[in-house]
Amino acid sequence: MNHYVPHGYCILWDVPLLVSTIAGHLGIFVAYMGIPYLLHRGCKARGIAFPLDRLFMAFIVLCGIGHAIEIVQIWKPWYWFGAIWGCLTAAVSLACSWKLKGHLAEWLQMLTWPEEMKRLSETVEELQRRLEAATGESNG
Repeated sequence: MNHYVPHGYCILWDVPLLVSTIAGHLGIFVAYMGIPYLLHRGCKARGIAFPLDRLFMAFIVLCGIGHAIEIVQIWKPWYWFGAIWGCLTAAVSLACSWKLKGHLAEWLQMLTWPEEMKRLSETVEELQRRLEAATGESNG
């Protein structure tokens, strides 16, 4: 027999507190489910190989499901399930951190892409101006 009580009893079923708690956890859950999808879709569309994509996405999904479990625990005392889920999430998080260590330089380089693209664009524009000037002078 389960001798634990749901979280709802602990907060005395206070409706504003329940609604705020559910809204917060639900918003985080929805975001955590959307982030991996959008990362995968965005990287795939641009032909970018996202390092650790599956492990990183699993980490984010596990975190999101943890927030869904928090919502369920308002009505159901699934504390052991939540504790085991937390340990699973921790294991995947640690594995992701460990693997990320080897890809940190690659990720940091990805962060500089916008600046590099801007410099390349400026160089191309300058070369176009020079070409037009040289072409205009020889044709004139």
